[in-house]
Amino acid sequence: MVTGLSDHNLTLVARKLTSKRFRPLVREDESFRIPKRNLDIFHHTIQLIDWDDLLLGIDIEEDSKAFSDKLENTMKDFSCKFRHKHIKHSVPWMNDDILKIMKERDSALKTAIKNKSSHDRQHFAMLRNRVVMKLRKAKADFFMTVIEKARGKTKMVWDQLHKLMGHPNKVRKLQELNINGKLSNNPVEIAKAFNHYFIDSVATIAKCFSPEIRPVCTVNTLEPTFIIRNVTHSDVTRIISFLKPSKTKDTFGMDAVMLKTLSKTLINPISNIINLSISQNMFPSVWKSAAVIPVFKEGDRLSTSNYRPISILPTISKVAEKLVAEQMICHLKNSPFAQISTGQRGCCWSCVS
Repeated sequence: MVTGLSDHNLTLVARKLTSKRFRPLVREDESFRIPKRNLDIFHHTIQLIDWDDLLLGIDIEEDSKAFSDKLENTMKDFSCKFRHKHIKHSVPWMNDDILKIMKERDSALKTAIKNKSSHDRQHFAMLRNRVVMKLRKAKADFFMTVIEKARGKTKMVWDQLHKLMGHPNKVRKLQELNINGKLSNNPVEIAKAFNHYFIDSVATIAKCFSPEIRPVCTVNTLEPTFIIRNVTHSDVTRIISFLKPSKTKDTFGMDAVMLKTLSKTLINPISNIINLSISQNMFPSVWKSAAVIPVFKEGDRLSTSNYRPISILPTISKVAEKLVAEQMICHLKNSPFAQISTGQRGCCWSCVS
């Protein structure tokens, strides 16, 4: 006969053995980033760069490349190789206060079993009930915070639920791929296979459309003409502040979070490069490069046809594109031939002749 156990203890043991627990969140990938201890030195180094001497303001291609190379090399000097540590099996609403009371509860349970006194059992019951109440409140507060931050966006809520349930992420490192009927685990061969497949897919789709002969339209000089104006420092600062705080790095190692942090330092060279691009009517070639990530759709993971490409554009290029897009939308709003259609996603502009 087992002594010193109550029905509550047996229920606890049964739940731990039968109920589905949250899966542990384990990360084994390696990454390069700037350690926190070097961030202040890195920011100070960026501030000391003489951008006026580096950017001559003559050729947009040379200035944009010099700007990107200088930032990339400076970030590489301060970046280190990190390996993600294994995260313990826990839930996001757990905090130090609850862990402390849980330790007191476990200690009180051992004391009650050892002494077999009613006072110790009451003390254990009180701590047990307190743990249950705090867990319920912390869990409720966590989900209420998630719902408030989502602001009606169901995708953000589902992302949190998928993290809790341990659903595998579709974007993960490919170990091997079927290339011409043979399995390969060479990263270079896998990258080339995806590159050829994505390019050939676009060429195949383009063949389905026959070239249309568009009639030449006369331009009415009395109507307002669209001209891209130069941008100011306040315009660039506002666009950078509106960027989503993403830590996804582009081909140069820059992300939106880092750009927001360095915005006061980089606002002058970024504005000059964008204005130089507008005056020379040329989009820099370095801003056209993108990191393409294959995202799995469904089916066989070894086949390239079951993946779709996601392009991570340079962060600086997004700022320039948004500034030009603002001017285009403003022009269309003031155009007498502009018509807005709110039935589709967002706002769709169409010119009616």
